Amino acid sequence: MTWQPLERTQPRLQDGTPVEYPKGTEQWANDLYVVIKAPLGSATGAEGWHLSIRRQDRTTARDWRHFQRMKNQLCGPEMEGIELYPAESRLVDTANQYHVWVVADAIPIGFPGRLVLDEEGLMPGAEQRAFEDVDLQHGGRTSKDEYNAMMLLAQANGVRGADAVAAARLKTWDD
Repeated sequence: MTWQPLERTQPRLQDGTPVEYPKGTEQWANDLYVVIKAPLGSATGAEGWHLSIRRQDRTTARDWRHFQRMKNQLCGPEMEGIELYPAESRLVDTANQYHVWVVADAIPIGFPGRLVLDEEGLMPGAEQRAFEDVDLQHGGRTSKDEYNAMMLLAQANGVRGADAVAAARLKTWDD
């Protein structure tokens, strides 16, 4: 199945009645998903958006690349988003709905650089499905030569074995 970009849609109840969202809130959809994009607002103290994502068929969804594509299209490829697994006292679980908070500032956790591998550069025993062009429009694959160079640099800095793999991915040695 080929990815279809999201298009802005008119929100409606299941009976067809139009819905008016608060100012700045938009609804987007494609053949698989419906996304409500709302500004975070002054209550959060952060600039950005809340993306509320559900499948059209209302079943569970767990395709990381799809969520990345939606974040890129609606908020920008250099914006960072995060899902929160909250304390039980703040849990909201009312439907097969997913929430991604996208903020203007970099989130101070995560990997420091890009590493995108396909079947050519994978570690032995690892599996990865093929990329679609849309997955690579903001940066390409990491070539086997680039990956090997990162591994050699990690090892040259005294990092060995599985730690070299992690260090190559994270570039966690002193330059």
